[in-house]
Amino acid sequence: MKQSIGERITISKQDNETIVRIDGTIEKWMNHALLGWVFMWTMIGLYVAYFLFSGESEENQFYFFVTYLAFWAYFEVKAVYSWLFRVSGYELLRMANDGWYIKRGIFSFGKVSRYVRENIKDLRKVKSDRKSITSGFNKSFWVMGNEQIVFDYFEKPIGIGMHLTEKDRDALLVFLRKEMKRK
Repeated sequence: MKQSIGERITISKQDNETIVRIDGTIEKWMNHALLGWVFMWTMIGLYVAYFLFSGESEENQFYFFVTYLAFWAYFEVKAVYSWLFRVSGYELLRMANDGWYIKRGIFSFGKVSRYVRENIKDLRKVKSDRKSITSGFNKSFWVMGNEQIVFDYFEKPIGIGMHLTEKDRDALLVFLRKEMKRK
């Protein structure tokens, strides 16, 4: 049996498992803006690398540009990952009798984390301060984060539901709480 919550959440039940899939896709204009940003960032890095290895830089400039390229490479990986997640990524929550399995995947790749059911406590929505700079930044579409639902696992908060609307978050939270009580 399949059902949907909003545009991005699909729920299916198989045997003794419930699978919740949250699509990572965004609106087209956001996707194009993110792709443009990744393209420009890549071109800037390639230009600096060309300048560095063409032999036109002096010794003291060499260390600056090597450091710059290290930071550039880190943010290049983050930007490409974010864009790929927004094109074909998803969050997968598999609720079985023994625990929850959470995966953030791109295409079919991704790490699965297992959480034993008895140790999952206090399933709740994330409280965000509207005046916080961090909260405002996390709501940006290019950021990988902004989980809307969180639970405690051995007193460590674990988040799911990136960039969900309030309506979708509340509906998913009600569903997850019912599932927790049912099993």
